[in-house]
Amino acid sequence: RRKVFFRRLRVPPLLWVFWDQVIVNHWMRKAMRLFVTDGDAAGREGWAGLAKVRALRDLARGHGLPQDGLGLMHDTFHLLCVAREYLFWPFDEVQVQRLLRLRREYEATHRPGYQVHLSLRRVRIRRTSLRRLLAVILRGQRGYRWVDRLGLLLGHRLLGPVLQRRVAPRFARDRAMGIDAVLR
Repeated sequence: RRKVFFRRLRVPPLLWVFWDQVIVNHWMRKAMRLFVTDGDAAGREGWAGLAKVRALRDLARGHGLPQDGLGLMHDTFHLLCVAREYLFWPFDEVQVQRLLRLRREYEATHRPGYQVHLSLRRVRIRRTSLRRLLAVILRGQRGYRWVDRLGLLLGHRLLGPVLQRRVAPRFARDRAMGIDAVLR
């Protein structure tokens, strides 16, 4: 519901779903928890959406309509619900095992489907440090701030190639609007 901008782009609300990729890792968990104030509500919204997909599938079945894409839709939304739990709810090893199992099943059943980039390796960065970093590089209004003009525009020119190689996932470099277009 909040508008957030990075450089000249608006950050999409579903930051962890990227074209045909789903990114579930500890960095994303830490970042998303800074943006989403009510993680319980986010989890419940996901499960409510999945219930609607199930109802749609049942309606289609009941009326004899084709259901070709509804299985993929259901399984994708189910995977996203479990990923939301990992991102927004307190850490739980059982939940992690469920996410790993669900990803294996999803990728075995739906080729091609979303690719799930799953890394549960913990990241050692304090929440306050990440909050400060994001406060500098992200903003809530359209226009550039003086910090953006001075630090980020020049800093991205100098650090952009390093960020592209070391921080950005490989698939984010190979897209129509890859990370290089964002950092340009």
